[in-house]
Amino acid sequence: MTEDAVALLREHLVALAVRTAAPEAASGPALPASALFVNAQRAQIATALQRFERAGQARLSSVCRQIMGALACSFEPRAQWGVCALTGRTVRAMLLVRVSAEEHINVDSKFRPFLLGLWHFAHMETIEEARLDALASETGDAWDRSRAAAFYTDAEEDGGCLAAAYATSLHVVQQVIATTLRTLECSSGAPGATD
Repeated sequence: MTEDAVALLREHLVALAVRTAAPEAASGPALPASALFVNAQRAQIATALQRFERAGQARLSSVCRQIMGALACSFEPRAQWGVCALTGRTVRAMLLVRVSAEEHINVDSKFRPFLLGLWHFAHMETIEEARLDALASETGDAWDRSRAAAFYTDAEEDGGCLAAAYATSLHVVQQVIATTLRTLECSSGAPGATD
């Protein structure tokens, strides 16, 4: 992942922190470059999921959409045989992905970094709003904008490395999507056939 992506994600987290600390100070109708970057990355993921569907991989697209849409998700390794919801293959190391109290998805455990990264990036704002709320509760006082912003920019703070974590999640997702699209193109026999 490029340093530019990390910088844009850090800027996005700072803007989120400022908005959370002082909602009345939220910027006007123009989106900052960092928000445009995040929206563009999410749009690319959505486009890839549509390409998967057009290439006959609705199962893959559906699993990804379920995980992205889950408000809370747990990823529990299981040492058991099962059928992977992504590939349809029988595997011996499963990952039980709970997308709700009633629903779970069984996938090959090798997909854990991809699926966790997908959920992580899709829910970045929700995760960070919860983190900021918890930090404000711990300190017993309201966060001012400068303190909230410093949380994500100061390397001494836990939040200083969060932009890199989100960038890593995005990078893993992009790599898996690119590899999957190349594989689909090769198996269709025509370059660009899934465009």
